[in-house]
Amino acid sequence: MTRASTKDVLMQPAYTYAEAARFLAVPNSTVHSWVTGRPHFKHVVTPATRGGLSFTNLVELHVLSALRSKGVRMPHIRKALAILGRELDSKHPLADGGFFTSGPALFVRHLGKLAQISTDVQLVIQQALEQYISRVDRNPDGVPIRLYPTILHTPDARVVVIDPAVAFGRPVLVGVGIPTTEIAQRFDAGDDLDFLAKDLGVTVAALSDVVRFEHRRAA
Repeated sequence: MTRASTKDVLMQPAYTYAEAARFLAVPNSTVHSWVTGRPHFKHVVTPATRGGLSFTNLVELHVLSALRSKGVRMPHIRKALAILGRELDSKHPLADGGFFTSGPALFVRHLGKLAQISTDVQLVIQQALEQYISRVDRNPDGVPIRLYPTILHTPDARVVVIDPAVAFGRPVLVGVGIPTTEIAQRFDAGDDLDFLAKDLGVTVAALSDVVRFEHRRAA
């Protein structure tokens, strides 16, 4: 794909709010709040369309969840992102290449001034952001093109990937390209992990993570 067509694909409304919530293990109501806002509070993520989220939006929500997991308050996030968006000249600062390179440090610096948080806390927040950002693959222009959702109990694993160019952007098993829903369905139907591992040519540990990912989503 050309650079222009790649950007178009990444900005297409490919996901519902509910799907984004399941993929990222974020409550559905929280995704709605971040995307649509609340009375007297502006939204943080600008959706591709009303009711539809793009892959770029998915990356923004992924990074935003890191901030909230560290207890950063939304008013402070909104203010810091407004400043960062102006500095990076971006409508999607949490996903753009500028955030990948120098954005985390700039964001935390602004956040520290706005929220008057300690240097130690700022460092923890920046480390959390960098960990989440490391789960996003980017092209040479810094544009996010793949996202590896975090899996509980094995947070460093990169077993499941969301790639707009594969399986219409549904979560798939890394290196195989089979949607994780299909693998979980086979497991739930009676195929054990050893059999599936031999059939697909992957490790039992990888399939265990896939099943855990899908069952978490269902829960």
